[in-house]
Amino acid sequence: MPSHAHGWRKVGGVVRYWANFVEIALEASVLEDPRWCAHLPKAFSAISHQLGPFYGEARLLRGYEISRRGALLIRTQGVPDTPDGMSERSPVSPWWTGVPPEPAIACVIGAPYAEHWPGRKGRADRRALSFCQPAAWGRDGAGYAVPEDLAQRPAGNSGAHTLQEALAQQNAPPSLPPVFPF
Repeated sequence: MPSHAHGWRKVGGVVRYWANFVEIALEASVLEDPRWCAHLPKAFSAISHQLGPFYGEARLLRGYEISRRGALLIRTQGVPDTPDGMSERSPVSPWWTGVPPEPAIACVIGAPYAEHWPGRKGRADRRALSFCQPAAWGRDGAGYAVPEDLAQRPAGNSGAHTLQEALAQQNAPPSLPPVFPF
């Protein structure tokens, strides 16, 4: 199997799943059911232990609808308090640019980030993962603060006065945080 391929691999006697990006989408209404709220932290922890991420999160994004067949989330228009009136986009993508600055419902921090996150290094569990999550999930963030040196930098087209300047900024590499341990 090529080194960049995803899937189950045995490395150093341990079988783990390797992937660049894993995303699971759930309907927000599950957060209204106390049984889901009690079991989602356990599922998040179990999945994290299986995958061993350097960072993972559970985030509530506004403005999505379930398709007629019930399997696909569709971006919608007319969402208040979003920059473009469209559904919120996840700050996490396959192109990693740092930890999202706004807290999520829950997050998991693994190596190498746990080494740079004050107060987390000593709280890592058996797989060197540290969790920031309430015992039962709700619609509010977990109440953790992302260290500024690890946080994503805002993307933007600051000061572009011409089309050429705007295109150059659009094609420029993303700005990375001061601590980018990769």
